[in-house]
Amino acid sequence: MDPANQLISVDSVAGAAMLFDLHKIDHENLFDDNIFLYSEETDLCYRTRKQGKCIKLCPAIFFDHQGDGSSGHHPALVYMKAWHFAWSRCYYLEKHKLSTLKRNPKRMYRDYKIKSFVSFNKLQRLQYRAKAAGVKSFIQGEKAFTPTGEAQMSTPLSQKGPGLILRFLH
Repeated sequence: MDPANQLISVDSVAGAAMLFDLHKIDHENLFDDNIFLYSEETDLCYRTRKQGKCIKLCPAIFFDHQGDGSSGHHPALVYMKAWHFAWSRCYYLEKHKLSTLKRNPKRMYRDYKIKSFVSFNKLQRLQYRAKAAGVKSFIQGEKAFTPTGEAQMSTPLSQKGPGLILRFLH
């Protein structure tokens, strides 16, 4: 057999290119309903490995995932995605007790705040500001979703006149 076609064991795979054997999956607990947009696949792969199962990768198959390809770069959307990236990362690390000195919410918050001031790129400053806000919300015990099931996104952008209104239902 061609070595490129042989499956190799890995810790995780990108969610944009996951395939499942549906006969071996626990459909009840597939994805964690507390996570929105980011870290779902990392969480699923971690739980799968904890159950003694393997995550396999076929090096011969390549998916070219264009990040932000369909969503664009509208500031409100960029902010919302960055907020959920940071919140979900904190949730994942705490859920599995993986926080370390380097990967803990307080340090992440500090680092994102600093980067939001020193970055030369306006879009990156916005992303770091949003990530800091997501981490801060996590630290304060806020959930990723409002009680009505809408994705959290407390941003000052929504107060700056007409713009993109984002409403994602859980």
